[in-house]
Amino acid sequence: MLVTTSCGKFQLELYDQDNQAAVLEFESLVDLNQISEKPISKSDKYLGVSVSKSSPPAVDSLKITGAGIVAFLDKQLIISVAPIPELTNASIFGRVSQGLAVVEALRDSSDPVIYSIEADSEGTY
Repeated sequence: MLVTTSCGKFQLELYDQDNQAAVLEFESLVDLNQISEKPISKSDKYLGVSVSKSSPPAVDSLKITGAGIVAFLDKQLIISVAPIPELTNASIFGRVSQGLAVVEALRDSSDPVIYSIEADSEGTY
């Protein structure tokens, strides 16, 4: 569940295959050009997902790789990258905004997968 905190930050709960939750907090806008200059190796256990202050956002697509998830919203990336230990081999589920857009990916997947996401629907690839 994505929630807005009182200080303007955003929290996202991510669930592994055993339904264990990890809560991430996001606060900053990151330009696509900036993020493309920051390589994330597959050995890093990082995950990021888009959030928007004009909720609920319509997430255009999610690029899922072994290094994590990158979400694009109107060609703008609203993202923070945070460590998620102990989830390397687990399926990861993300619930975006007030809808039930669900993201699932195996972190050890070698090939990127593009998911098309619509609010209140599951991603397709």
